[in-house]
Amino acid sequence: MAIPETPPETEIPLCTLTGTGLISRWTIALRTGNRLSLYGRMTNGHELVRVIGGGDFLSGRRLSLGLELTEDAVAKYRMYYFDLDAYTLNGGGPMPSWEGSVVGGVLGRITHVTVGGGASGEVAVGHVTLANRQSAYANTGSAMIGWQGEAAHSRIQRLAREEQIPLAYKGNSTATPTKIGAQAVASLLDLMQDAADTDEGRLYEPRDLLGLAFRTRASHYTQPAALTLDYTAREVVAPLEPVDDDQAVRNDITVQRSGGSFARAVCESGPLSVQAPPRGIGRYAEQVTTNLATDDQCTPVAWWRLHRGTWDAARYPAVTVALHEAPHLAGPASAVDVGHRIAMTNPPPWLPPERVELLVEGYTETLGVRTWELAFSCAPGGPWLVATSDHAEYATAGPDDCTLAAPLDAHATTPEVITTAGPPWPLSSRNPDLYPITVRIGGERLTITAVQSAPGGGAGNSPSAEPTTALPSHIERAPPCSSPGSRSLRYRWGPTGSPHRPPHQSDPKHQLDGYRTS
Repeated sequence: MAIPETPPETEIPLCTLTGTGLISRWTIALRTGNRLSLYGRMTNGHELVRVIGGGDFLSGRRLSLGLELTEDAVAKYRMYYFDLDAYTLNGGGPMPSWEGSVVGGVLGRITHVTVGGGASGEVAVGHVTLANRQSAYANTGSAMIGWQGEAAHSRIQRLAREEQIPLAYKGNSTATPTKIGAQAVASLLDLMQDAADTDEGRLYEPRDLLGLAFRTRASHYTQPAALTLDYTAREVVAPLEPVDDDQAVRNDITVQRSGGSFARAVCESGPLSVQAPPRGIGRYAEQVTTNLATDDQCTPVAWWRLHRGTWDAARYPAVTVALHEAPHLAGPASAVDVGHRIAMTNPPPWLPPERVELLVEGYTETLGVRTWELAFSCAPGGPWLVATSDHAEYATAGPDDCTLAAPLDAHATTPEVITTAGPPWPLSSRNPDLYPITVRIGGERLTITAVQSAPGGGAGNSPSAEPTTALPSHIERAPPCSSPGSRSLRYRWGPTGSPHRPPHQSDPKHQLDGYRTS
């Protein structure tokens, strides 16, 4: 509320209410100059309350002003205000108030409301409201600030509840919710979609409900596979056609907060980096404006988008299951919905042997006279397999980089490796609860049963002083490194349980399936 410059002690009426009875007219007013005051008065000029402060301590602020009048043995008043710019969704804000009583008479009924007048100038008044209960506006502070700082899922749920729209909700109670900015003036679906886009969740129409459905971004993390398909068992309709293109590649991302600052994340090294070929693939830039609550959210959001945009794996736009040929999959396959995880094992020989991770974005069901097919539209599911501290597969972190100390043939079960970067492998003698753990090397899955220091290994954290470590392992499939020669085992860091954190700021809770030969 902007208060114009006026001569000292000039009354600026904000609201005049006219009626009958003892208190038939009252005014909330501001005065500028060396003194600023709030006061309410009766028609006969009797002043109910006057609040005086030194200097223009309310001038130029957005305020919510209130005057409550109640009738008991005597007429009582309560005047209060709070600063909208200092008010927060969860913490509220200070609300100075003054109250007292006027002896004699009864309160009249308000019949007219007049805004402004006199020397009010360009005082901006947003809303004038009346009610017959003191508690009528007790919870309007959040609405006055446009629900600034509200969680994305809370906004979608609140809007659906206000408009009486059925909503199916899927969230992750252990994840930190995404705080979003003020609610704009827009249509219902636009407001819901704005919240979903800011969270990077999914807003869609459910198949079993006449309404809407929302899945938070965090609900996609490391979820159990809703469907596991074995290609060699003919559970996937051939031909399986992965696409290795640059359609989803983004290696230079700028995230702008609506009305605020921005942050940028760039992949500067690696096969999908901004470097010119053959060191990278060139620059694939993306600029996104999103309704985040605070500027400090921009940086982790940018790094999370970069993590997804530089995931180095082929896409599987369509995976089809013929349920008439695999009736044992009818139950789990027909239960798969948008946002579910699909795992495909034993891929065809022309593809890497590792498990294919998929995230369902949609599906098409085709029913024939004797056929029943489900075609799933999928995106890479690997970026969503993030680490959590208690997960059986994604709860242990190894070194950043390690190298075989000697060639490894197809029958070796105790390879020796040297850690060249990052922390050493955790020893099984000190951390027995960590083992066995599963890693992938060159697409092959290996189960590490124990880790011990090799004879003569040193100590320390520098690359030259890292201990040589033996890894007695049970190999589930023949390793693809039977040819002589040393191979480097490179660890690819995954995101932590909080997706909005750049890789170089990750804590020691990472995914372990990032080992690969290079």
